[in-house]
Parts: sequence; C-alpha cells; structure tokens
Amino acid sequence: MLPREISGTSPDHGGQHQRGKSVDRSLSLVLPIYNAQFSLVRRVRRLLEFLPELTSQFDIVIVDDGSTDQTDEVADELAVQYPQIRVHRHPRRLGESVAAQTGVRMAEGNIVYVQPENESINENDL
Repeated sequence: MLPREISGTSPDHGGQHQRGKSVDRSLSLVLPIYNAQFSLVRRVRRLLEFLPELTSQFDIVIVDDGSTDQTDEVADELAVQYPQIRVHRHPRRLGESVAAQTGVRMAEGNIVYVQPENESINENDL
C-alpha cells in the first residue's frame, strides 16, 4: 500500500470543492507521456492555469516513456521554466502503467493524480 492517497479519478476533498478555494494538501500530478513533443507544452500550461487555484503546494511529474521524438527536450525546457515540474525519462518504452508507477514513486504530494495521456483534465476532475 502506498503511503499517500493515489487517484486516477477525483481525490476526496471532504466531498466539496469550491472554485477559487484551495485545499490544504499538496498535490502531485503525474503525466506519463510518449512522443508528445507537439502537445506537451499546451497540456502543461493548461494545468498551470488552474493548479495554483486548487493548492499552493503542487508539482507536476513528467515521465517520458522512451519517446523517439523531441519530447525529452521539450520536457526538460519546461522543467527549466517552471520549478514545479520534474522530469524522468525511461531509456526505452516500458508502457504507460510503468511510466505512471515511476511518476507515483517520484511524486511528493499528499495526493497523487495520474493523468493518462489520452485523457484531458480540468480542475473539476481534481
């Protein structure tokens, strides 16, 4: 069993979330990705638009699952621009579930949310 709450859907915030009010817990958002060089910046910037409204303590863990395009360079550049972002790269493709597990191990938040690559996310999901 993991020592913190893990969610693939909505974590429990006492049953209520009010827009504009942040929770007192830290949040880690795990992004397992593969060949996402053209979508990663847009995806991360969207997350950075609403995560600070949910909590003042958050991080985004990007796990590049052995991409063959320039995803690693894009992810590294995002990590330089935003201190809340950390990046890990698998040297070869191991699969989304292994990439998600890697991200969960790296996560520092009390609540960990894994966002599958093929799903969009909005603040109501969290």
